[in-house]
Amino acid sequence: MQVEEPNIFAPQAIYDGKKNLFSSHELQFQSGSTATFNVTMEGGKKLYPITLTLVGTINPTELQALHGSQWNQNRNARLNSITLLNVLVRMAPLMSSGSIAKGRAFLSDIATRNAPHGLEFWNGYFQ
Repeated sequence: MQVEEPNIFAPQAIYDGKKNLFSSHELQFQSGSTATFNVTMEGGKKLYPITLTLVGTINPTELQALHGSQWNQNRNARLNSITLLNVLVRMAPLMSSGSIAKGRAFLSDIATRNAPHGLEFWNGYFQ
């Protein structure tokens, strides 16, 4: 979607891999707060309709309440902020070139080494 609709998704948004898409700005859909996009996957063999709906705005100051006694007040807002932070931490290595994620592992092609039988050693870390 970000490649086909750069006027909507610039700067790029990040997806948590489940159901949430986070953006640093409000996405400008033609029909208001909801839009449907057709996404091709599996080598172009199958078309999936993806519907995006604005469900809320995250206020970064909600995280300040994590340290105080206000944790139980507006708990959902704080949990959404924590989810965003988790996604940002997970996506940061992938945004750099030559990085891939496999499960909870992040691997980088910097300083890869060849091994016998066509194998390669990649540097990375497990989260």
